[in-house]
Amino acid sequence: MIAPAPPIQTVKKGTNNLQLLLETPKAILRDFAPDRTKAWSIIRNAILQKRLLQNLNEVKVILEAYGIPVIATTRAQSEDEAVSVAEEIGFPVVLKIDSEKIFHKVERGGVILNLKDQDSVRNAFRGIREVAVSGRDPEAHVLNQPIVVKHGHELVIKAKEDPHSVR
Repeated sequence: MIAPAPPIQTVKKGTNNLQLLLETPKAILRDFAPDRTKAWSIIRNAILQKRLLQNLNEVKVILEAYGIPVIATTRAQSEDEAVSVAEEIGFPVVLKIDSEKIFHKVERGGVILNLKDQDSVRNAFRGIREVAVSGRDPEAHVLNQPIVVKHGHELVIKAKEDPHSVR
């Protein structure tokens, strides 16, 4: 039999690689069933409240329902609580604003990374509270997370309504 020409081999190899990327590992199929009920209850609740956004906790629950790992997050009500949580999970930490009204949190100063001690956590907490007030969401919460030092992947999901889509 005559061997295929190199371009044909390349296309065949690319097709095989694409097929591998589209496959779901068998271990996931056997060992995992998403909790669609939990995820749908959160989405349905937001729809009933006519909210376009879910808060961070709701998003985390949805991701966990589908087996997507998330970073442990604790809500801090005060500077002292933020410091206590940081000491418990270990420095460095990140503080983030949790607001349904404030978009582009990083650009607005609502995410402060690499806080290495009590003073930096206290200053960051105060700064995030100022962002909440200036962003017209004084009820926004402050979240505390460990800094992840492992190399991995960050998943960013955005959705946009397509004005040309068929309904």
